[in-house]
Amino acid sequence: MYKEVLDDPNAVNCAGTSIMPEIVNHNPIYWDLLLKATWNPKGLTVDRHLRDVALRRYGSVSASSMNRALRKLQESVYGPYDMQATWPHAPRPMYRRRLTDLSQEVEQYRKRFPFIPKLRQAVEIMLGEADNQGNNKLYNNDLADVCNQYVSELINYNVVRMYDAFISRDDARFEECVRAIDKCFDCN
Repeated sequence: MYKEVLDDPNAVNCAGTSIMPEIVNHNPIYWDLLLKATWNPKGLTVDRHLRDVALRRYGSVSASSMNRALRKLQESVYGPYDMQATWPHAPRPMYRRRLTDLSQEVEQYRKRFPFIPKLRQAVEIMLGEADNQGNNKLYNNDLADVCNQYVSELINYNVVRMYDAFISRDDARFEECVRAIDKCFDCN
């Protein structure tokens, strides 16, 4: 987006951009990319950005591993399907709807199921760098973010399975999902 503005002769009056991180569900790595793009979009690539973030946030000892973890996030929650266009702009009041009317929301969450293995891999890679990171607050915050996202996706996965069990009247599978969700809450 910013590269197009930079090269557009009709954009000569473009004086800047504004961001409001408090209203969008993204993390510091995203905002870092956005600010780099507004400052100088030429030559900026996601690959270069993630390598730079890994080095700046985690240091040279962990940069390679943490770049691999960031790649797993890029392949999942940093990817094109983050639900930002659907939920915040048109929330539907759940308390006024019947459980059988949730099919649209359920289908949106199904698209996120492939994120779960990649998030797990990212968590495992990040945990592998714990000794190298010591008390690095950026690492600790990022690890907490990724772990929370992983647990959230597991909960959503089991809520959808629970919904399916409810619709099909499968009491045993419904109870299995309840136990799986309880287990997710136990790990926080």
